[in-house]
Amino acid sequence: MNVLIKSSARTGSHMLYDMFCAMGYDGYHTSWFFRDIDSQNRPRLASVSGEPNEEYLLHGLDGIVVHDHTNWVPNDPENWWIIYTKRCDVIAQALSQALAEHVKEYYVDGGVIGYTDKEYPPFEVDLFSILGKCKHRELWEKNLDRVFLDNNWRFRDVLTFESLVSKNPIDICFYLGLPSTDLPNDYTWETQKSPRNTRDMIINYDAAYDFCKRNL
Repeated sequence: MNVLIKSSARTGSHMLYDMFCAMGYDGYHTSWFFRDIDSQNRPRLASVSGEPNEEYLLHGLDGIVVHDHTNWVPNDPENWWIIYTKRCDVIAQALSQALAEHVKEYYVDGGVIGYTDKEYPPFEVDLFSILGKCKHRELWEKNLDRVFLDNNWRFRDVLTFESLVSKNPIDICFYLGLPSTDLPNDYTWETQKSPRNTRDMIINYDAAYDFCKRNL
């Protein structure tokens, strides 16, 4: 069986992806761009060096976990377990995205662009820009809903970022029916979460939140 992790919550999906890899699955990241699907329905693998990757996910692989950034569906979804992670609060997600873009620090597999302890001064966000991010996220989630519901997956699960980070990896293993004994004893979520509090970093956080709430 293969595992396909799709997400509208970047950090939460990385957490799950890394957890599966820690348990012995071979892991693959795909490109962000839907155009990077070839004529054989193979998604291009994401680059970790910054240079374009010419490799594609091979067909017929078993025992793998794929972190997919598109709406790609494998040719044999009946052999795949899809796990869809999302945020309950898309406005808070959009504001978190604005912070990540401002400081240009993201969690990326392999540590290519990792979090630091560097201090940044608080800043203001453009209200219409945040609203645009929210609307884009809502459209993305509708597309993922169709992928999730309209295909004959072997197993289907939805996890929210908020519930994921409130539980330790052992709890998540229990929920998913995975053997938690395969995880390292010191495995935690902490290395994948930003050390910064979004509300503290964005000066007009509440104003932006209220504006989006009124206009969505």
